[in-house]
Amino acid sequence: MSRANLQTADILLPRPLDQAYTYIVPDDMVVAPGDIVNVPFGSNQLHGIIWQVGSSAPTARQLKKISEKLELPPIPQVSQDFIKWVANYTMAPVGAVLKMVISVPKALTTTKEIPHQNLNFTPAKLSTEQKAASQILCKAVDERACKPILLDGVTGAGKTEVYFEAIARAIHFGQQVLVLLPEIALSTQWLERFTARFGAEPVMWHSDITPAKRRDTWQAIAKGQVQVVVGARSALFLPFPKLGLIVVDEEHDISFKQEDGVIYNARDMAIVRAKLGQIPIVLSSATPSLETITNCSNGRYQHVLLPNRYGRAQLPEIAIIDMRQHKSSQTWISNNLRQAIAETLGVGEQVMLFLNRRGYAPLTL
Repeated sequence: MSRANLQTADILLPRPLDQAYTYIVPDDMVVAPGDIVNVPFGSNQLHGIIWQVGSSAPTARQLKKISEKLELPPIPQVSQDFIKWVANYTMAPVGAVLKMVISVPKALTTTKEIPHQNLNFTPAKLSTEQKAASQILCKAVDERACKPILLDGVTGAGKTEVYFEAIARAIHFGQQVLVLLPEIALSTQWLERFTARFGAEPVMWHSDITPAKRRDTWQAIAKGQVQVVVGARSALFLPFPKLGLIVVDEEHDISFKQEDGVIYNARDMAIVRAKLGQIPIVLSSATPSLETITNCSNGRYQHVLLPNRYGRAQLPEIAIIDMRQHKSSQTWISNNLRQAIAETLGVGEQVMLFLNRRGYAPLTL
């Protein structure tokens, strides 16, 4: 084959570069956009993805050949679209966003199989309010409605059990589910509740898992072998081939914001990912963020409210003390609060005081 007829492909590399590089496709290799390949780059061999397949190579420059095509599922088209969108929105190099998608060790092809999730459905006992809310979420899964849903409920209202119903619905249809949690340290209790509901743990994705486990988990997700993934914000960039539902728990939490490298808010990017994939997304919170409340008021999000605690649990009594009317020259707390503390300690219970200042005081008494 003459050089003018050599097939080429533009390869996007996981480096902070804002362009793809052109390589020659070997005669015995068939490639398509999304395929993961190994290519020479300087003195190194790098993994990259086929960004675009060309027809002929320029004759005025020396081009290198693709070293190999890895036996891995291609990066789905929706993930490719997501890479482009995030890079454009955050003004980050497209290669830096790709690095979050294929952030796995070099030994991609040697894997240990992740045990297949065998999730059983143990029906939960839901209150009337929970049933009504879960029906809305399940309907969104049935219809693949991509309008975001705010699941707004007071602490103890049972929001987790409600979106578990939507997760069960998505699994029933053979879809994958992603649950984002703000901090992995908060997930222990969540995992226990998930295991009690489904009879097995979800697959975890966060920065503390070992490189080998990370590699195996990545491949299992890419092959569609994993049903439910729970993880930190980086889990949003995993190449799900059958993603059918996204849940962002504690959507107001500031730890969803990444402030180094590619700067983004995982909650907002999750909404974009759901829209690109035409799937529902549930934002769960007891104290929704102001922007989410505004989007509900404008009709952009659907608002599902759980105003009461589950069962017989009651909300605590809250009283606001006007210190202009309850002045005390001896202490910085009101007599009302002093009396309540004394009564609580008197019956052998504990007291916790929260200060609205961290690390300093504007006045010392």
